[in-house]
Amino acid sequence: KEVCKPFFMDSLRRVLKGNTEVLSERQEICASLRFIDVRNSSIYADEVMAITNQQAMEEGRWIVDTSRIYVDLDGLNRWANDELSEDYARFRDLLDVNLDIEKHFDALLNDIINDNSFTKNNILSQDESDVVLLDIFSRLSDEFLNNPVFGLDFYLSKRIRHQSFIGLIRGPLEFSHVITMQENDVYQNNTYWMSKLSFNDYKSQQEALALFISFSENFDNLLLNAKDRKFHILSKEYPEGLIYPTYNENLFEMMRIVPRIEESDLLDDFLLLAYPLLWNSLEPSLFNARTYIDSVLKDNISRLIDELKYKIQELTISNAEQREFIATLNSASSEVQLSLEEAKNWFKRKNDSELTKKLFALEQVVKIATESALKCQKSFEPVIANDIHDGDVLLTASALVFVHDVLFVALDNARAHSGLQKPRVKIDARIESDNKKLSLKIVTSTDRFSKQSNLKKIQEIKTAINNNSYGSNSKKEGRSGFIKIAAVVKQSN
Repeated sequence: KEVCKPFFMDSLRRVLKGNTEVLSERQEICASLRFIDVRNSSIYADEVMAITNQQAMEEGRWIVDTSRIYVDLDGLNRWANDELSEDYARFRDLLDVNLDIEKHFDALLNDIINDNSFTKNNILSQDESDVVLLDIFSRLSDEFLNNPVFGLDFYLSKRIRHQSFIGLIRGPLEFSHVITMQENDVYQNNTYWMSKLSFNDYKSQQEALALFISFSENFDNLLLNAKDRKFHILSKEYPEGLIYPTYNENLFEMMRIVPRIEESDLLDDFLLLAYPLLWNSLEPSLFNARTYIDSVLKDNISRLIDELKYKIQELTISNAEQREFIATLNSASSEVQLSLEEAKNWFKRKNDSELTKKLFALEQVVKIATESALKCQKSFEPVIANDIHDGDVLLTASALVFVHDVLFVALDNARAHSGLQKPRVKIDARIESDNKKLSLKIVTSTDRFSKQSNLKKIQEIKTAINNNSYGSNSKKEGRSGFIKIAAVVKQSN
């Protein structure tokens, strides 16, 4: 019971790969110990339950982080059935059932798997059915990427660009007081470290003061450039956007052949084929986004932090406070690098089929969602109280991600608009008695100076939501959190 603890078993990397296997092994050990050490059976039973809950929490956090690259395919299905059904019926009518398929399906699939070129190709139409098919696929692709309610760019805005990325990367430096905030478009002086460090002379003190401000500005500019220019769908509006589809001839050949060998005339069956191809077309650009974070951002941020460290060392007297600053900066730098690694993994698409099997209690959902939201707002310290009534109903992974989105917006608003560093936040979450609705109510304290201004802004946003007049604002950042939630909620009763 003492030797076979996760802390020690974690070293058995050749046998137990990763934290999940370590915890599962510990559960089995505890289950055996219940019968060997009967007197302490209840203690082992409690640990088994605690590990089960910990595993659920870790799975939940993984689900939230791997759901950032996402398209609501149910919403896309509804759009396709409304907009493409007639065109698809026409395409089926135009098909030449006697078409001689030159490539066998298995050979074509093998070509696609082994094709690593992924360059943009001009796909030449073979006949009129191909023209119609290409038009269908093109319109489907555009909605898949750009629809303001269920498309990829909507979720990029909602789950990556809307504070998540900047909050996650900036958090460690903000928490350690190395980086400062802006006030009226001007960075505040770093009074925390300026008051602790001892400087060589007055000139050195002034240089350090300016150095902290320029560091904050340069660091934020790197993150803002990524958020505002890079993490977008490539378009005329965003010419530096890193996300775009790349189609090759084999992929389109697959689109041509499968409808010809499938007996079904249903659009839904065609969509089941099209969606994996659309996701496949994004893989090269998602890889490029990960590479951008892994090389450009990591290297530039490391350089900025190193420059700050060495220059502050030159400007200050070597003493305990200087050593404390260096240690704090080194620790924060390591956290920033880990956060960048985490953000890099956001640009990997999850396996939807794996997530449909996961179920969570509402209390777990709220806890996971809160922890994940606060991870991107590290220096924010709300005092949170939960009131949860679940009616013994288990929720799916998609519900978990939705609750995360809601709580992220609520807590981000509390951080930005309450006027308080530690506002009181009460989260009321319940499954309604008919077991058909999840109700979330979040109440936040605010200072008296912010309240009236906030209420006015909220009323403007409510009016826009009630009038459905928010349009493409759901894909933008800044005063759009409620609108993003509304865009999802309004799709379902």
